[in-house]
Amino acid sequence: MKIKDYSESTIREKILNKLDPAVHKGRKHDKAYVFIDDRLVTKVKLPNVHDRVMKADKSQYICNSLRLTPREFNDLIDCPLRGPKYYELLEQRAN
Repeated sequence: MKIKDYSESTIREKILNKLDPAVHKGRKHDKAYVFIDDRLVTKVKLPNVHDRVMKADKSQYICNSLRLTPREFNDLIDCPLRGPKYYELLEQRAN
């Protein structure tokens, strides 16, 4: 399955709202840090707040940084995948 085309602001909003990461403000891009039990499990560069469409090839970098498959990334953005399930997936992959 391929990653769908989403706007940069949609990807940013879903990551912030669903995963509740710690955010570090940067000059060009903000970075989101995802922790499980006070342990850093991944970090991702957040897209800026633009309504431009982020094509699948650029979204793939974010998908990989979040340690998701393309299908899981689409689920994260389209709604079925929420924070608790995401954390469960990461814990399974860590073991």
